[in-house]
Amino acid sequence: MATTSRRKDSSPARLTIAAILAFSFYIWGCAAVTQPAAPNASLSPATVSSITISPNPASMNVNGSQQFAATVQGTSSNKTVTWSASVGSITSSGLYTAPSKAGTATVTATSDLDSTKWASATVAIAAASSPAPSPTNPIPIINSLSASPATVQPGQSSLLQWNVTGATSLDLTGIGAVTGTSVNVTPADTTTYTLTATNAAISVFKNVTITVEAPASQNSGLGSATVDATKPGIQIPATYMGFSHEWDGPVVLMGEPGNTNPIYRQLVKNLLAYGAGPIVIRIGGNSTDSTGEPTANTVAPMAQLATDIGAKFTLGVNLGSDKVQLAVDQAKNYVANMPEGSLDAIEIGNEPDLYNENGLRPSSYTFSDYFADFATWRGQILPLLPKGVKFMGPSWALKESLPNLPAFLAQEQKNLSIVSQHYYGSGTGTGNPPNYLLQDSAATKGAQAMASSVVLVHNAGLPFRVGEMNSIAGGGQTGVSDIFASALWSVDTLFEFANVGVDGVNFHGISSPYALFTFNFATSGGKTTFWLTSVRPEYYGVLFFQQATANGAKFLPVTLTTQANLKVWATLDSQGVVRVILINKDQIAQGVVNISLSGFGSAQVTRLTAPSYQSTSGVTIGGQTFDGSLDGTIQGTAQSETVTRVGGVYSVAVSPTSAALLTIQP
Repeated sequence: MATTSRRKDSSPARLTIAAILAFSFYIWGCAAVTQPAAPNASLSPATVSSITISPNPASMNVNGSQQFAATVQGTSSNKTVTWSASVGSITSSGLYTAPSKAGTATVTATSDLDSTKWASATVAIAAASSPAPSPTNPIPIINSLSASPATVQPGQSSLLQWNVTGATSLDLTGIGAVTGTSVNVTPADTTTYTLTATNAAISVFKNVTITVEAPASQNSGLGSATVDATKPGIQIPATYMGFSHEWDGPVVLMGEPGNTNPIYRQLVKNLLAYGAGPIVIRIGGNSTDSTGEPTANTVAPMAQLATDIGAKFTLGVNLGSDKVQLAVDQAKNYVANMPEGSLDAIEIGNEPDLYNENGLRPSSYTFSDYFADFATWRGQILPLLPKGVKFMGPSWALKESLPNLPAFLAQEQKNLSIVSQHYYGSGTGTGNPPNYLLQDSAATKGAQAMASSVVLVHNAGLPFRVGEMNSIAGGGQTGVSDIFASALWSVDTLFEFANVGVDGVNFHGISSPYALFTFNFATSGGKTTFWLTSVRPEYYGVLFFQQATANGAKFLPVTLTTQANLKVWATLDSQGVVRVILINKDQIAQGVVNISLSGFGSAQVTRLTAPSYQSTSGVTIGGQTFDGSLDGTIQGTAQSETVTRVGGVYSVAVSPTSAALLTIQP
């Protein structure tokens, strides 16, 4: 609650009002409670379980007005209430008018179905201090407020639209401050929304109700989940998130000293705004094994980025050419030109388990041959590296290669900084249907294949990183990798990997269909100008994951019951905040997810949505979007919906192919 500095005033009137206000806020702590039924009260199949009032508490000037709204929970379709006020007056619709004397008032809403169910809000009434309306300071006018549609099924969204003149600020109950002329909401139960329009003179109010009704033929429950906040598990490392780029990418993405790309830097900073970092960037990929002798500018883009934002790097040296001196020259160059502490590891080659297929080695090339090559390259390069910097490997492409990992570790464990493996949701090709990434197996199979290897690596005292990953191998598939389904896939895949103990991931790409974002640039007179051409849906998913795992988050146990293609994850951060992540990859099923979690208060819901799972634009996260962004900052005003816990349960309505983040303060 904000506080305002005031001059000391010891007058009796001031002291009396202060005492009254302090007592009123004490009383407020007992407001919005459900009264127990009388012992002999009859029970009805249609019941009211509780009532809550908003706003609560409220404050206003004498003779001022405030619109109150009551939310009735229970199985009854009768959600009507009778309003009453201890002083002042209140209409049947909940519009309260304060008396002409300062003090406190109690506003009460009583169920028309069951008079034993009621809730109260405390109102602090202060002496008038705001300027009166005048021709130069007119009353704001809410010309219209509507909901389309006004009646929805559970999980269906409605568009609230308004037209307001003369207001300096707008507030919508359950949402908070709003701008513009509309907002999408997805209520779990019938809800009355109050729009408050305010200027220096006065606040005015208008209501609109969205009715949520379940069809008789179908259960509105999408699923139920129980979260145990008392048993935190694996902590997600601060350096979990990373990028991977080919060797031709840094100049295009990062720019060069004196001509840096500020947009790329902003897109990285967006991902580090929730307590994570530094970001770990791997420069490698297929291009590693076709690189030549380094120049003075080979690592200049990376060195500048490390200086600017503290990024960490793993840099690849050429193994595929079978020229060890070339790799030595490259490593010398990296060490000489990267800032101290910015080089995490040297990666020897890329996907050597494919060398016998791609022509870089004879078809008879075996894992034993690779182990011998690695030892030769390592022996020449290791003496050149700074203290603490070692190697990343084996960087295999295929999960079928992982049975060879114990032998690799037996040989190289003491020489490694990072153990890496690559993963793509699908192999190279164009035959995947648009909804391929909505299939649960696309998100789970990588973690399942790597789980035992992660344990092996951790037992060796080393971190395990998915050093290159994305949706469809070979650059991605248009219509699969660049649509909104990839956002939901990325969120779920990131949780799956972290849940088996993977220590980090690196999303691969520069400009292909699976790139998280793309740029264009032009150079004139020695000056390079960059502009953002797209922020892909997958980037939204990565950002959503970062929000969901903020501040050193640890996994919480979740028990889920559902018939839909629904996933639920939960985390607990270092500040005691619980976050519950709902990922509905179902193309049809929608409805309410009931989340059982005791001991916490109200929550805020942030939604990840798009017009459809095949959308390439129109994606929003918390009502904001990168559509139209010129500098990599997200556009629009952040929006969230308030959810109140009723009987230890949070009810969140979820639409098909969307995600929701429930943030619950301790």
